[in-house]
Amino acid sequence: PATIIHRDDVVKALEFALDNRLAGVYNLVNDISDTKASYMGAIVAAAGGEPINWVGHGTGPKTLSNQKIKDAGYVFLDPLAERDGQALL
Repeated sequence: PATIIHRDDVVKALEFALDNRLAGVYNLVNDISDTKASYMGAIVAAAGGEPINWVGHGTGPKTLSNQKIKDAGYVFLDPLAERDGQALL
């Protein structure tokens, strides 16, 4: 999946972790289920660009979950990376 996160979510999540004294490892990724190629391809197409020719794909899907930080009470500002996509246009 496309692992995108807005800088405002990074700052807010760090403040949340400090305020709530969270310990351990937490993944700060959005809720996008699209592949990176699909997500970035849609952004490029919306901007009128040429399709991306991806070279050197990794081996198999890699999954990161943000469930642990959401279970701790964190709410993402941009869970579907809509602001991120618009910022790239």
